[in-house]
Amino acid sequence: MAVAALWTGHLDAGTDQACCKSITACGRAKKWQAALDVLSDIFASRATPGVWSFSAAISACDKGLKWQLALEVLAKMTSVYSLPDVISYNATISSCGKGGAWQMALCLLFQMAGSRQVPNMISFSAGISACEKGGEWQMALCLLSLMPGARVVPDVISCSAAVSACEKDGAWQMALFLLFGMPAANVVPNVFSFSAGISACEKGSAWQMALLAFSEMEKTRVVPDRISFNAGISACEKGGEWQRALALLSEMLRARLAPNDISFNAGISACEKGSEWQVALLLLAQMAAAGVVPDKISYSGAISACEKRGEWQRALGLFCQMPAVNVVPDEINFNAGISACEKGGAW
Repeated sequence: MAVAALWTGHLDAGTDQACCKSITACGRAKKWQAALDVLSDIFASRATPGVWSFSAAISACDKGLKWQLALEVLAKMTSVYSLPDVISYNATISSCGKGGAWQMALCLLFQMAGSRQVPNMISFSAGISACEKGGEWQMALCLLSLMPGARVVPDVISCSAAVSACEKDGAWQMALFLLFGMPAANVVPNVFSFSAGISACEKGSAWQMALLAFSEMEKTRVVPDRISFNAGISACEKGGEWQRALALLSEMLRARLAPNDISFNAGISACEKGSEWQVALLLLAQMAAAGVVPDKISYSGAISACEKRGEWQRALGLFCQMPAVNVVPDEINFNAGISACEKGGAW
């Protein structure tokens, strides 16, 4: 409320630009309610907010993840000016997307296209992102295909959002088709594009294609991040390729990227699938040395790795170690421990 109070006493004389600055400041401070208070004060003073004030208020709602309120402000703006501007439409579409209301986001986008306002790159990217968050990869691709007809050239943001939409819904082949087709469309993939593609391969258990995407990253000089490596390690783990998983983990360390619990757990799980209990235990020890706290998944993989190789005493030792490091065993851990004892005849 403090920021809104800057202009409350001077609304009659204040310009739309001044009010817009106040509303924008509220939005940046994540004070969406204060931003709406400024807008309400303008109406209360019998003045009419300008387009910029409305747009700033919608943007504040977007930043505050209040998509329903963004729609209300847009509706109020329509009653005053009959036709909202492109910035207001874009902010509302973005807000609906963040709120999971992808249908409403598309409704606004098509409403915008049917009016005198022409959707731009931001409009389409916000719509595709809304579809991505809603798991609607077909609709995301539909929007991407409509862009050239609207004389809007897809960029790395819109293409990456479409790849991510495919990844979230398990359409890994289409995700790779988009990813590898980006250069032909004069769009240079970035780390987000590749990470989404590699993650799609991981979900589709296509470890070979995940490694192919990694090699393409190297060719295009895109530096992998932790998300890229984790997805690649997990893809190899699901494919039973423990050596390749560990190779990526080693490469991650050489790149001076600190592995997290996801990285180590995927590596341990890969070793478990390959019955490499010694390496699994080594990774478990490295977790603690790296300041990463092992969890149930970490211990489950290590115990199972020992159990598969008949190392029941080590498996039982790991099981007994869990409470000491504040990890509460679950059913999977108990079953792995019992199975190890059974195989060792220590019933």
